[in-house]
Amino acid sequence: MNEPQLLTFQGEPALDSREIAKMIGKRHRDLMRDIRRYISDMDEGAKLRSPKFFIESNYESSQGKLLPCYLLTKMGCEFVANKMTGKKGTLFTAQYVSLFNEYQEEHKAIEAH
Repeated sequence: MNEPQLLTFQGEPALDSREIAKMIGKRHRDLMRDIRRYISDMDEGAKLRSPKFFIESNYESSQGKLLPCYLLTKMGCEFVANKMTGKKGTLFTAQYVSLFNEYQEEHKAIEAH
């Protein structure tokens, strides 16, 4: 299995929702449905800003179609992880925390030079 890779969006690390779906063993379309519901619920609260968690994006499918996905910030990953229980939730949390911490350490080292 390929290790999930962090992307950089506007200078901040993020994970593609397709990667997260693989990590948590969920179909991407089901995760997209859940994220859309989270965004809808958040947008009802005036103080919550869903783009701090979930960033709308897209990708090109193998058939050449442009399909929707989301980029999840660390807070977005935390949000998804907090909705999960059991072993899958534990493993996802360990993976995303490790990825974001490694990213932070690498960028601290680069900035120190």
